[in-house]
Amino acid sequence: MIVPVLSASIGWAGPAGEVSQSDAEEVYELRLERLLKAGGGRAVVALLARDLEERPRPYVKAWYAIYLLYGAEFGLDDIADPARGFALAQEAATEGSPFGIEVVGRAWGDGRGTERRPDLAIKFLSSAGEKGRYTAWGELGKYYFFGAGVEKNLATAEQLIRKSAWMGAASPMFTLAQWHENPAYVPTPDRSKANALYYEVGELASADARKLLRTRAKAGDIDAQKYVHLDLVVIAMRGYDALPSHLRAAVKWLEENSAAGDVQVQLALADAMKERSLVIYDPAKSRAKAEQAARAGNLDGRALLAEMAWRGIDQKTDKAAAVASWRELAEQGNARALNFIGWLHWWGNGEQYGVPKDAGKAYDYCRRSAELGYSIGQLNLAECYAHGIGVPKNYYRAAKYYGILEDRRYKDAKRMKERILAYIAD
Repeated sequence: MIVPVLSASIGWAGPAGEVSQSDAEEVYELRLERLLKAGGGRAVVALLARDLEERPRPYVKAWYAIYLLYGAEFGLDDIADPARGFALAQEAATEGSPFGIEVVGRAWGDGRGTERRPDLAIKFLSSAGEKGRYTAWGELGKYYFFGAGVEKNLATAEQLIRKSAWMGAASPMFTLAQWHENPAYVPTPDRSKANALYYEVGELASADARKLLRTRAKAGDIDAQKYVHLDLVVIAMRGYDALPSHLRAAVKWLEENSAAGDVQVQLALADAMKERSLVIYDPAKSRAKAEQAARAGNLDGRALLAEMAWRGIDQKTDKAAAVASWRELAEQGNARALNFIGWLHWWGNGEQYGVPKDAGKAYDYCRRSAELGYSIGQLNLAECYAHGIGVPKNYYRAAKYYGILEDRRYKDAKRMKERILAYIAD
């Protein structure tokens, strides 16, 4: 895999680390997702009913409450019991379940098992988000989009929905894309904006978004064609083997059809063309495209140029300049630079440039990078939790981030997630 990872050799041993309610319920959610794919909704409900009787943990109550509240939407009309679901969700919330708090918020917002109160929905969803329930941020974004119970603010709506999607909750962003091309929701439908959001959520998690873009591309939508070709370049960087002819064709199409000032395309091509393992390797072109992105004011372009200086790609190695640039960009909150500073702190290979070996700082920088949606930062954060780098070992959180990376189509992420889940007892 073409990434500066923290660790690939530390052995796995010992306990999974301290277990918070949030950790445990997120891993329980991973297991429910796996069961849903294998056996469907009724299998999930059967498990929840058994666990509710045998081990009525707060997050079990929260998940069972979801099916009671929204059973009809899941095709389980015979299970639906909104009044009981709301009461059970309130129990879970009172017992400290972040997901229980979120479910209560959703029920208030939808008027399920209770009256409809957008103000209370916002209160509970905000509380759940602050406790680490990223799905709550996506739900909260809808209220800002429509101005329900809060002042309408499209920028805030998109920020919240994107924050949720970065952590694996794709559906609100897919819905946001749909709204942007529906005259019932926006005064001026914008298919180009919608396609950009479909690409973003497709890169993060949504197979449906990728399928939609492929369909539009075949129908002649130039924007969609761009995103389909761009996606092939991105997943090649993540370890998936694309046919060399297909990868070359994708690059050729992007170079011939994308606008010269399309920073997104230039940056993706620069990132891929710098790697010797890919058939599109071209260090001179890579550097030129990164410089073009940087001149346009793109901070990722500057961080990529710093990586090229560190590695000596199409130039003499200049590690001091690379570190100085990364540190400046990290102070501005650039996710790519934050990850590189974390990487330097772990390996200690930046000590002579003012970045000492410090596992705690390695964890902190990678965590900040991951929370901004940078996939390699998420990979490194998973490594931190799996191996106890700068933080107590925590297989629950490692599984969470490997699950996010599986959705983002990192080749080995599913294997790593399943391996970690095998260490965790219910």
